[in-house]
Amino acid sequence: MVAMGTLGFERVGIAGQISVLGADLRAMIEAARSVNPGALDDPVMTDRLARAWTEIELARLLSLRALSKIMKGEKNWPEVPFAKLSWSSMAQTLSELAVNLLGPAGVLAKGGPDAVDRGKWTRLYAFQRYSTIGGGSTEIQKNIIADRALAMPGKSRA
Repeated sequence: MVAMGTLGFERVGIAGQISVLGADLRAMIEAARSVNPGALDDPVMTDRLARAWTEIELARLLSLRALSKIMKGEKNWPEVPFAKLSWSSMAQTLSELAVNLLGPAGVLAKGGPDAVDRGKWTRLYAFQRYSTIGGGSTEIQKNIIADRALAMPGKSRA
């Protein structure tokens, strides 16, 4: 029970990273304007950008709701595990989107003369794989949601 409470607060902190994702989305669009402006005219790419912005905004609002509940001393279910899942999914989606949006320059690593933003996007692409593990794996989060938030039949309540 103590571990679950501690992880709940940790996951709220992780979900707070959603504001960073919004900043990353704006930065990658700005970078694309200079290194691959044609991508911003591609309807598939603009649809992906719009979906990413919408998902980030929804995750941000979910995180704010979780923080509000914690500040009121209320249980942070089901917002916290949903916010953690949203963050980890969006972190990976954005890192893949950045590499696609920036074109060949998007995969150049730090140290290369043409690396976009000193290789930030390549680093994020490799680094964001951890987001489905840190703070509780995606599978564990889904089990927690099924067990506690959705009260699925046949699951024991710990």
